[in-house]
Amino acid sequence: MSDIIGKSSEATKGGFKAVKRVEGTLLPIKRVPSRFTEEDSKFGVKDQAEIVLEDALIVEMEPGEPEPELKDDRFVTWMTYAAPGKEKPNVNTFFVKHFMTSGEKLDAKRRGVGEKDGILSNVYGTRVVLERQNLFLFKKRKEGSDPDNPEYEEFFQDNYVIVECEEGGGADVTEQVKAQVLGCTLPTAKRNLLTSGLGRRFPEYKTALDNGTLAELLGFVIVEGKFAEKES
Repeated sequence: MSDIIGKSSEATKGGFKAVKRVEGTLLPIKRVPSRFTEEDSKFGVKDQAEIVLEDALIVEMEPGEPEPELKDDRFVTWMTYAAPGKEKPNVNTFFVKHFMTSGEKLDAKRRGVGEKDGILSNVYGTRVVLERQNLFLFKKRKEGSDPDNPEYEEFFQDNYVIVECEEGGGADVTEQVKAQVLGCTLPTAKRNLLTSGLGRRFPEYKTALDNGTLAELLGFVIVEGKFAEKES
């Protein structure tokens, strides 16, 4: 039996919470009722911003975490928006302070002469990457600290911001395909390409697998029916 973990931070995050980077086509964000009840939150139930990527592809997971399957190739996440009946969110929410501002920066970067200047008008309907980052939200004075020399507690949140896809449509696709097929038999490699969405988004790799040229395309060899790296 292996040793137990050394600290709580080593525990698995599990599922979609372990997705660090995911690429896809960003749909217009919707305000939706909270998925939680009063019993779930000591701060009260608030509406959420629903963020959806279509034709999504997971780019990076937390180290050692298994990649979850994306149903219908969609990635969905939610962020706190505002209390029901309240028109606008607080400026210190992660959604406003980091998610929206990151989208606005990308929108401005893409905006050309004569293009529409609107709320993420050059970001919605395009391919972007959501990247999980731990960012500062606000600070408040610690209870009992000296008013003349106060101590403050800083609050951070781990959530997604919008970043530009790297040249070529995101992460190195060839490296992603290699990771999906290395050590696999042909049937397993095919299943991995399909369930990860790579075979659907980049059909040339599935075609190469079907016609027996994928190993050569990736710089691999087939050893005992499995994809393997060439010996140096």
